[in-house]
Amino acid sequence: MSKDSGQHAVATGLARREVLRWPLAAGMLALMHGVPTLSAQTPSPAPGANAGAEPSAPDVTAELNDANDPRPIIVIGAGVAGLACARRLVAAGRKVVVLEARDRLGGRLHTDRASFPGMPADLGASWVQGVTGNPVVDLLSSIDAKLRPLDREDRQVFGPLGTELAASRIGRVASWADDFVSTFIPQRRKVATNDEPLSATLEAFLQERDMSGRAAAELRWALTAGIELPFGAGLEALSLQRFDASTAPLGGDALVVEGFDLLPQLLATPPVPEGFTTAPSKLAPPKLAPPKLAPLDVRLGVAVMAIEHSAQGVKLTTSAGLITAQACVVTVPLGVLKAGAIQFTPELPATKQGAIERLGFGVVNKVYLGFERAFWSPGAVSSQFVGQVDPLTDSEPGRFAQTINLHALLGKPALLMLTAGSFARATEALSDEALTREAMEVLRRILGPAAPAPTKVVRSRWAADPWARGSYSSFAPGSGPADCTALAAPIGKTLLFAGEATHAEQPGTVQGALLSGWRAANEAMA
Repeated sequence: MSKDSGQHAVATGLARREVLRWPLAAGMLALMHGVPTLSAQTPSPAPGANAGAEPSAPDVTAELNDANDPRPIIVIGAGVAGLACARRLVAAGRKVVVLEARDRLGGRLHTDRASFPGMPADLGASWVQGVTGNPVVDLLSSIDAKLRPLDREDRQVFGPLGTELAASRIGRVASWADDFVSTFIPQRRKVATNDEPLSATLEAFLQERDMSGRAAAELRWALTAGIELPFGAGLEALSLQRFDASTAPLGGDALVVEGFDLLPQLLATPPVPEGFTTAPSKLAPPKLAPPKLAPLDVRLGVAVMAIEHSAQGVKLTTSAGLITAQACVVTVPLGVLKAGAIQFTPELPATKQGAIERLGFGVVNKVYLGFERAFWSPGAVSSQFVGQVDPLTDSEPGRFAQTINLHALLGKPALLMLTAGSFARATEALSDEALTREAMEVLRRILGPAAPAPTKVVRSRWAADPWARGSYSSFAPGSGPADCTALAAPIGKTLLFAGEATHAEQPGTVQGALLSGWRAANEAMA
């Protein structure tokens, strides 16, 4: 991260990575056309539940074969990476079967469309990170999806007692954060003999700058909003040397108004783009419709417990039986690989296993609070983003450090509270009632003790989710982009890997997952 981008990232919480421009792949929309078949299966066991399945497990390969192409390519995971990979392979005429352990598409893109009338609630990714030159934007634009720019400068910050910080005070906190990121971290990197967690770097900074009490709490809030939430991990789990070693696109961020699950739906069931026709028109010349593609075959509720691989192909042990295929693309989250939920025979190379162990995999959780009316706006809170500095007595830093005012963004009487790192993990052990009490305790410091209880609460628990085990990857102490490259490396021509954690420049992002899926498809066809 450059000096200027580092300042901007922490001071405003705007940027997650440095800039990266992507050219739009020629003919991308043509590759999207096709209608998949979704076959629901019996719900599968938790990962690892039946690892090393009994020899009597049925061989279901015959169900997947046809006379022209008896052995398909298997893609494991129907998240963005898996669907993007499968779509490109099918476009090239390959037979592909996607196996998905969940009963839905999307993976860590998950939109709740039932809880808040007229407002999709994204429990995973909510917004596009960088709208300029981003292939995710190009795909969403092809179906006229609405993107709402996020203005992180449109914010209010409240102190531990609920008093709004003056602009001058916010500026001073931002200058401390700039000092930490732009001056202290580069100096520390030069003299450190070993990589260390950013939490240790912060402690050294506070001691050297003689900061404590209110100032330390306000700085800690700025780093939670500017580093921990964007990178999906607490300072204790981020590398001093390489936490910011990846890149980001230009153009600011934008909320996907109609829900981010539009992307996996588009990848799986792309519609015929409007305006494409072979019929002549008096108003415009005819356009050739994108070519029809073979259906994308997605098998929901099928978990993969073991993969036996060789130069001749792969044999998968799944909850639906044994499957033999010519090749396999693994797109499961890094957390699933870390848990050893899939048994590989032979074992993964030491370089790849080491990368799995070294890379970080953090947690960001969300709490949506719905109310009968937006009693806070206009009033105490009217900005898009609301910052809340932890009371000095809090044992867990980063408690609901940032709240998104969905009334200001979408006109809906709802608030979205974000948690990251150790506190995000701690919230997963709380009941819905206890979590609501904690959230309202924070909000009532700002909105007043008479603030009503929410009428609806929706939350995420990504660490406890057996098919995710966390939110997205990051660079933990001792890891870096080279580990993403090692994780991405194919094993021969039969075992390939994709997913956001395999993209060295864009780990932790939806576009990283998309680009990795396209890359793995190209490798499978090489």
